[in-house]
Amino acid sequence: MLADFVQDMIAQGHVSFSVKDVQKSKMSSPEAVQAALRRLQKKGGIAMPYRGFYVIVPPEYRTAGCLPPEQFIPDLMAHLRKSNTMSQEKLAEQSNLDRSFISQIECGRKQPSLITIYQFAKTFKISASKLLALTEEKIKK
Repeated sequence: MLADFVQDMIAQGHVSFSVKDVQKSKMSSPEAVQAALRRLQKKGGIAMPYRGFYVIVPPEYRTAGCLPPEQFIPDLMAHLRKSNTMSQEKLAEQSNLDRSFISQIECGRKQPSLITIYQFAKTFKISASKLLALTEEKIKK
């Protein structure tokens, strides 16, 4: 059951998960998982700032529709990197950033500037405005 999966993620200190994480738990068929994700999204329990990447929305943030970006951007950056099958070294090389800086962003010790977000978006072949708009859209709901 998806609600149990989300509670387990919260208990482990996670604020986000991907569709692949849910599928690894082998709780249901892919169709049932998608339906459960849509239902939980409608209830405000999760938000999807990027396709396949979900942010768990605690009750205190449900009126906003999402966690503050600084709480999930590190996970989103790691998700984008991994879904593009990139190592931190390869991302650093392609985005002209230092690997240790990327690691610090993914660990939440540093927040990316707008220029860094643009460099990431360019590397992942999505527009920076789309990346920011997806995030902003979820925050405004």
